[in-house]
Amino acid sequence: MNQTKKQSKITIILLLIVISVVIIQIIRQFLQIPLDKALIQTANTLNKKCPVNVDKEIRLDSVTALPNKILQYNYTFVNHLKKDLFVTYIRKNLEPDLIQLVKTSPELKSFRENGVIMSYNYNDKNGEFLLKILITPQIYQ
Repeated sequence: MNQTKKQSKITIILLLIVISVVIIQIIRQFLQIPLDKALIQTANTLNKKCPVNVDKEIRLDSVTALPNKILQYNYTFVNHLKKDLFVTYIRKNLEPDLIQLVKTSPELKSFRENGVIMSYNYNDKNGEFLLKILITPQIYQ
């Protein structure tokens, strides 16, 4: 994965996360609802924009709010089967960038302050599970 493509993917992921954070802030501030409900509403809002292509290889299919402050992003490698992908290589390249993003992005401050767990799930083009990258408060604090 060349550096330009990698930066583009990170930029798109950051943009989607920023949208999530803004929606959560607005919902919580004005409606004074619990974080889990705000995450559900955020996922519902983002799902109206899905599916969205991150690049020519990866598509964001949906966002799911799970119990215990988990926000799960569900991606698909649209052109590849699991047998053709090196899952260890994908994890090695994606995980450090995602962790760094969650740790340092000012836009994700609200997520960090509220202990939101970020889950990034990836499937192959047939929907077969490839990997999950889970970024917990223990990792980003």
